[in-house]
Formats: sequence, C-alpha cells, structure tokens
Amino acid sequence: MKRKTRLTRHSLKIYLEKIKLIFLILLVLFILGFIYWFIFLSDFFQISKIEINGLIDDSKIESKIDSKITTSVLNQVEGYLKEKNQKFVPPFLYKVFPKFEKNQKNILLLSSGYLEKSIPEKNLEIEKIEVKLDIKNNILLLNLRNRKISFLACPKDNLCYFLDKSGVAFSKAPEISGALIRKIVISDAKTITLGEKILSPQILNKLYNIFLINEEKNSLFIINHLEIKKENYSELKLLTADKWHLKLNLDDNFNGVIETVRALAESELKSKMKGLEYIDCRYLPKIYYRLKGS
Repeated sequence: MKRKTRLTRHSLKIYLEKIKLIFLILLVLFILGFIYWFIFLSDFFQISKIEINGLIDDSKIESKIDSKITTSVLNQVEGYLKEKNQKFVPPFLYKVFPKFEKNQKNILLLSSGYLEKSIPEKNLEIEKIEVKLDIKNNILLLNLRNRKISFLACPKDNLCYFLDKSGVAFSKAPEISGALIRKIVISDAKTITLGEKILSPQILNKLYNIFLINEEKNSLFIINHLEIKKENYSELKLLTADKWHLKLNLDDNFNGVIETVRALAESELKSKMKGLEYIDCRYLPKIYYRLKGS
C-alpha cells in the first residue's frame, strides 16, 4: 500500500511538472507572439503618412512638386517598404488577419541611406532626396530637390536632352526649348542615353562662361548654339544667329577672343559681316576668316 501511494505521488509530481512546462511553453509562445504582433502587425511601428515636399536648397522647403514625380516616388517607397515587410510577415497572415493588411510600412525596416541613393537613380529628374522621420507622429518626410536645367544637349540632327550643371542628361527636351536655353550640339554623338554624363563639369563650366559673356548687353553677336566633339573637347565651334560661326580653342581666354573679333569686325570686316562665313581664332594671334562664296 505504501509503495502504491509513493508511486501515485511521484506520478502526480511528474504530471504537475509537465503542466508547468506546457504552461511555460505557452507563456513563451504568447510573449513571442505578442512581440511579433506588436512589432510587425500593430499600428505602433507603422508609418502613418508619407509626406513629399520640394527642396529648394539645403534649408528651405517648397510645398509644391510635380505630381508625376510625387506619384513615382510614393510608389517606389511603398513598394520598397512592402518588399522589406514580406521578409518578416508571410502573406497568409494577412488572409487570416485581413485588418492588418494595411500595416506594411514598418519604421524599423526603413533604410534612409537606401532611399536617398535609389530614388534619384530611378527618377533622373531628382538631384537629391533628404529622408527624415517624425517619430512622434510616425510620418515619413521626403524632401526632394529637382535637377535644374542648365543646358540643352543635342546629338547631330537628333533628339535633344536637358542637362544639369554636372552634365547628366536627365530628361528629353521638347523641340521648342532649343531657342530658350543654352544649346550645345555634340557633333560626333549619334544618341544620348538618359542618366549619362555627357560632358564633365569642368568642360560645362567653360561653355557656361562663354554663354554668360555673350549674354552681356554689349555683346558682339548672339549665340545660336555651341558645337563640340566628345573625342576632341579642345576645339569649339560657336554658331551665331547671323548664320556665321566662330572657331576657337576651349582653353583660350574667351574675353580676349571676343575683343580680337570685335576689333576685326569694326575694321577690316566692318562692311563684310553680312557675307561672313566664319572667323577662325584657333591659331592666335593669327586670325583667319572666310566670306560666303569665296
């Protein structure tokens, strides 16, 4: 009898230990499930709003931005966050708990560095993006700075593209734009690829100074466009609105070239400017010119 009682007590102890273990396992699973729900499914770590603004410079914010760019950036960011979320939340959970399907923009999965790099790569009209997070209100702030049109670059007899100050072709240009901004013809280029750096900032800076000097009030002539070769940046052809052109070296002092041409135009060429075909200033101090039909 005593042996049986001892066995019963032993069995009860084992039973209770099993109950405790099961309870402990269930408690751990519950805690883990709660933590998982709290992090990935609840509203606590979810981005409640994505706000996109136009960045004028590094300190000022402009409220308006092109709706196409806004839509493109918004779709890219939401797609990125959803893709990251799917690595931790399998789709079947949203079928079981459909009310949590909207919660796929988790703050903890956000990489500001990735967005700041990838968004301009996929949206060439954006030069820079600044990603900020308003943790108090769970708002993701995206401040975009568009590329500014500095030049119009055109392959010979082909479609033109807008260039920014760094020389990147970021958008196709309508035909009417040629007369409105500084136009550069790349005579030995058949096509231009969006995102391609057409000319270096150093070359563009020299071309910009030529346009700038020419835009002064007392300019000798009006530039129609500049023509340059990618394989030979040193030589430049400047085509005027009066249908004659100027040949020069890019490294020469353009102010000095203009004064030399002005002196020639006011003396030897004074009565011949309308019939002028070109002036060649590549071999200064010697200057050559040619009249049409000669």
